[in-house]
Amino acid sequence: MVVSPLKLGGSQIARMILGDFKSKSNIQEPVSEMGQLMIQQVQNTRDVQVSIEDMLKQAHGLLAVAIQRADGRKEIMPSAQTQLEPYDTLFVCSVENAP
Repeated sequence: MVVSPLKLGGSQIARMILGDFKSKSNIQEPVSEMGQLMIQQVQNTRDVQVSIEDMLKQAHGLLAVAIQRADGRKEIMPSAQTQLEPYDTLFVCSVENAP
């Protein structure tokens, strides 16, 4: 069995964030910082589906840790192929001050 520390840590971060998540923001607001890594929330403000892979590129993200769906459902550790519906919020682990 192979265990990815980044994925394991991302899962724990996602559970922490979604447990405390109370409101939505429109785009890329830092939620929590851990040294040089930070968790951002990025909302799909388009009226069409967008892949997590595309949102990760836009946010210079390393890992998608969670989704807060517009209808309130929560998903932890979604794959890059998962589609974000309009107004879904993606929580992304990224490097502080990424280009």
